[in-house]
This record gives sequence, C-alpha cells and structure tokens, in this order.
Amino acid sequence: MPTSKSAINRAINLAARLEDIEVRLRALERAERVYFAGGGTAGAHNILSVTHTDSAADTIQRGDLIAGRGVGPSWKRLAHPGVADYALVSNGSSIEWTADPPWSGTASAHSILSATHTDSTAAVVQRGDMVIGRGASATWKRLAHPGVADYALVSNGSSIEWTADPPWSSGTAGAHSILSATHTDSTAAAVQQGDLMVGRGASATWKRLAHPSAANYALISNGSSIEWTADPPWSTGTGSVGRYSGSMSLVPTDAEFDSVTGTTAGSQNGGWHAMIHDLTYDREIVLFSNGTDWYYWKLDLAL
Repeated sequence: MPTSKSAINRAINLAARLEDIEVRLRALERAERVYFAGGGTAGAHNILSVTHTDSAADTIQRGDLIAGRGVGPSWKRLAHPGVADYALVSNGSSIEWTADPPWSGTASAHSILSATHTDSTAAVVQRGDMVIGRGASATWKRLAHPGVADYALVSNGSSIEWTADPPWSSGTAGAHSILSATHTDSTAAAVQQGDLMVGRGASATWKRLAHPSAANYALISNGSSIEWTADPPWSTGTGSVGRYSGSMSLVPTDAEFDSVTGTTAGSQNGGWHAMIHDLTYDREIVLFSNGTDWYYWKLDLAL
C-alpha cells in the first residue's frame, strides 16, 4: 500500500517528539541522583551546621565572625567582644579580639606597678608610697613610706632612701647615746659612773676615759692627752694614805700628830683637817676627818 507524503511527515514528527521525551527523562534522572547524593543542591540550612562537614555548628550573634580555628582547623564562630574599641589581631596562629593591641598605648584599666608594664615590679600601693627606679637592672618599684614623722628622703649614692638622720641635720635625730655611731666624731661606748669624755687618738675622736675605780688618783696630762695616775709628778711616789685607828681630838694636839708621824718636830693647824711638815724626813703629813674617823696622807716631797 503506497504511503502518502503526509503520513511520512507525521511519522517523522512523532519520532522527534519521542526522542525529546527520552532526553528529558534522562536529564531528570540525573538531577534526582545528584540531589539525593548530597551533591550541593541541598535543602535550606545554616552555614555553621552539620551539613558542612568542615564547620562547627553554632548559632550566629550580631557582630560575629567566622574564622578557621583549632589544631585541626574548622570554620568556627568568633564571638563579638560586646564592647567598643577592641581590635582584631593575630595571636600567632589564629585571630582574637583584644583591648590592648601592640600598636596602641590605650590598654584596659590596670595598676601602674603591674605586669602590664614590663619595666616595673608589681606591688600594691599604700598611703605615702613613692615609685622610683631601683636595682642594678633598674625597674620602677615601690618605695614604702617609713610610717613615722620627720624622716627625710636622701640619696644613698645610687638610689634614694628614707632616713631619720640626714647629713644636713643639726643633730635633731632620734634618741641616741652621745658616744654612738650617730656621732661620726666619737667612738661608741657605754657610760659608767665617774667616766670622762676626752679627745683621744692620733686621729682624735671623743672617747670614754674610764674612772680608775680607786681613790686618790689624779688626772694629769701625758703630753698629748690626759690620764688617771696614782703617782703624779709632784709626788716622789713614796706617799701613803691610811686610816688612823687611835683616838684623836677634834683639834689634834702635837702628841696626837706625833703618834701618826712618829716624829716630834713641825707645825700644824687645826679644825676638820690638819697639816704637819715633818722636818726630819722632809714630808708633808695631812690629817683629815669625815666627821667620824681621821685619815692621814704622808707625802714625801721632791728635793
């Protein structure tokens, strides 16, 4: 049966439609395979969610940033600091917010003597304190107030210190002994009864001259200073002192003098004391009384 031209055309158009339908079906099949395999065309989701395996799930807040963080880094939320004037700086491996970036001198509130200042030694301030440079490798340190009145701040040659006795003081120092280190022209010593204070030594200082602790010593010059001596130069050194044990009148008689001296020649005067010049031995004999007993002093005279 002969085929008409119109029938042939209808067959060609049908085949073309069938081919187009087949192409569309294959395209749709491929799209479905990609969708269900998670190839990128997923449902609506957050950036920081489990849908992204290289991120840590988190909820966004105003001002937040996303940064690669951690040892095995992933995309994570970097929270906003919540205050003004913070800067975002590198900490060497990641980034952080900071109130004290290295290029700024405007740090957060801190003490003067604190670890924030690397040239200072941390300390807590007390009333009256000062801050000074101290130490061989000097840092700013706290100089404590002495806590008492009338101290002065003076140089010790390399730094400054509080002192109760500054060098310009007229001597108004704390309580101290006369012979003490406070007086640089004296030799320290403790006072004893009967002591004297004299200038002694080649480079003279005020020193203690001890009392001899015996009666009848004389204070004499030795040519450069003074000393106690039992034998002054005006004596031959053969004199003697003793207590008279016999009876004696208030005004001694010649006989009573004779009993002391063993001689009978000389002159006398009476009263509470008496003197006789012994012509035989050329010596003075002095008698003196304390109101109860009599004492004698025999002094040989130099010729």
